[in-house]
Amino acid sequence: MADTNSSDAVSIPNDVTDYLELTKAGLSNDEAAQFEAVLAPHVTDGSLDENQVFDAKMDAEAAHDAMERAHESQHEQALAVESGDYAAARDHASDAAWDLKVADDHGGEASHPTIDAQQYQEGHEVMALDSAAWEQSTAAEYAHDAQANAAVGDYDHAAASADVAASHADTATSYADAGDHGGSVATSGSAESAGATTAE
Repeated sequence: MADTNSSDAVSIPNDVTDYLELTKAGLSNDEAAQFEAVLAPHVTDGSLDENQVFDAKMDAEAAHDAMERAHESQHEQALAVESGDYAAARDHASDAAWDLKVADDHGGEASHPTIDAQQYQEGHEVMALDSAAWEQSTAAEYAHDAQANAAVGDYDHAAASADVAASHADTATSYADAGDHGGSVATSGSAESAGATTAE
């Protein structure tokens, strides 16, 4: 952010600059990055006021909190894929997609420049996991049929149902692999520590 105390800077009332610095001091690194980026034009042209500082603070905090929730959901998404619960993974992915949108709506792109790409990726993962959940459910139905047929001695139909169940299970796994968000290790931790696979 421009130095409001330099001789070349546009004059901004001291009470506004004091409020600016005090507010910035209470922000996390990514919150401060967004805060500064949003307010920089107002600092440069001297139009900065306390309302702008307050609004920028609220947006930065909202975006940060939403990104944190998104990363937590992505971690749970990966864990659910690893445990084979594709319906739960889909739900976690949907939660992550929603929170990424919330962060973007609050100006999160300023501190997370890849947020649009992240939303695109998460959207595809939701679709993949939705398909995985359907395939998994269908596989379970055919597996049940196979067991029921075997129980009454209808081994031909049991074998056919078992083959169909296995095919759907394989397809479910393929879809799930496309929706694990890099695995639980890659997505563990906070937004700051998980940047390699989730955000900048």
